[in-house]
Amino acid sequence: MCHAGLTPTILPGWFCRVSLGLARQLIESKITNQLQWFEELLDSNHQARYELSHAMRLLQQQRERLPQAQSLATLRGMEGSAAASYFDGLKALVPPSLHFHSRNRRPPKDPFNALLSLSYTLAHAEIAIALFGAGLDPYIGFYHALDHGRESLASDLLEPIRPLLDRHCLQLVRQQTLSKEHFSSTESGCMLGKAGRVRYYQAYEQNSPALRSAIAAEVEHLAEQLGCALEAPASTIDHTTDPSSP
Repeated sequence: MCHAGLTPTILPGWFCRVSLGLARQLIESKITNQLQWFEELLDSNHQARYELSHAMRLLQQQRERLPQAQSLATLRGMEGSAAASYFDGLKALVPPSLHFHSRNRRPPKDPFNALLSLSYTLAHAEIAIALFGAGLDPYIGFYHALDHGRESLASDLLEPIRPLLDRHCLQLVRQQTLSKEHFSSTESGCMLGKAGRVRYYQAYEQNSPALRSAIAAEVEHLAEQLGCALEAPASTIDHTTDPSSP
């Protein structure tokens, strides 16, 4: 499957295959990071041990299936299934008072989803800046389709970093840095209030060294992968304009 938004005459078949390979690696890294975090949580969260163990089994199964994905559409379906399993495990850890049952957005309907959306938005902006600094175009992604005005490559690199942001959000609500009272809900969704935003941004800055280190590592790894792909011997590159060519 060629990258959505680009015609075969613009994007050669070999690049479609490179894109799919990079996208697989991003999702594999994301699921691996989710599994590692849940493994850390098992011993200290006995009340959620069943939910975490069940989610981990499903995530492991879904990670093992990733090499079977022969198109971005199939890969996105696998990632969606993995995300559902992941959030089923995560919801067992979030304080019940926040009414977090699943991932929702645009707008977020509960406090924890509001925190996740805010954190992802801030990290996305930092990734875009890091990509610019590395000489990479944040608008041309591999996993997320090209879309007018969307920094698709930044969205790609956000995927393996999401578990780090989820960890940060969970700490905020479990340590009572933020509670239900710091949020308000309207027809437009759930929003963090002024007092809550002050607390949130202070905590975000404290967490920023680890986040920025992770972003830098992802950008560096991507640059290395792209360099290897571009330096591949000519005989390994499909110069045809038909992405379905064998």
